[in-house]
Amino acid sequence: VWVKAGSANIRNGPSTQNKVIAGAKWNDKLLVIEEQGKWYKVKLPQGQIGWIYQPLCSSEKLYYRVKTKPEETKPTLEDLTMKLSFIRINKEVKNSLHFYYYNRMTIFGREFGITFSPDLPFDSNYERIIEGFHDRREKYGRESLYGKLVRYFGRETAENIIWLLDHWELWEKFCK
Repeated sequence: VWVKAGSANIRNGPSTQNKVIAGAKWNDKLLVIEEQGKWYKVKLPQGQIGWIYQPLCSSEKLYYRVKTKPEETKPTLEDLTMKLSFIRINKEVKNSLHFYYYNRMTIFGREFGITFSPDLPFDSNYERIIEGFHDRREKYGRESLYGKLVRYFGRETAENIIWLLDHWELWEKFCK
């Protein structure tokens, strides 16, 4: 039999009350000498004799299942449009960005280094705000920007903005 548990105790008798005399690990091959209830009397590769609980064993050799990584698909303009729709339309996101735009505009300049015309409506400055996030990421790094975005706009908004920045070539196509 083969051990199918990550690790298993080999005992000096067929009970958990018996003393552990050795250990076996996943896929170790053990020779069964005797069966008693739900226990096998086995011979270990080193020659030791002991008992192992049957449910920890398999009658077949075990193999690792290797998960193949799904083929990575390149993001499309449609993906970007969906993300932009989420960022622009999702009420929570829209409210977050609008709140900071209308009530605490200095946050964009002080925290993100974004300059724009406060006299124009939010939608007119939207593209500049996103470009400002991109510049900030290029200058200070993705993690630094992500932390600030989460702090000011929440995790969901931050993740969508970071996704957009990670696929900048799509943003540029979208803006043309």
